Amino acid sequence: MNLGGQDEKFWLAVIRAAIFKVWTSKTSHRSIWAAAATGAFAIFCPYVFTDSALTVLGWGENYKILVAAMLTLTGEGIMRWVVNLTPEKALEFWKEFKK
Repeated sequence: MNLGGQDEKFWLAVIRAAIFKVWTSKTSHRSIWAAAATGAFAIFCPYVFTDSALTVLGWGENYKILVAAMLTLTGEGIMRWVVNLTPEKALEFWKEFKK
């Protein structure tokens, strides 16, 4: 099976990591919509960014499942951070980054 250009091992790792992420997320227990959003972002990030991350890191296909699982676990948190980023927070982050 090849869904969205990825094999079943990729999707199995992503789904398992997404379930873990939703289960352990503080925000997903507030409502069904929060759980759905957490799960959607957790699945969206590895689907979109895994191949690019492998290319940037120069790791190749051997680490695809590992990178997909890590993006699943971190993707929702990163997306939440980006959505809540204000110009003031961005400027403060940039100042800290340049130190």
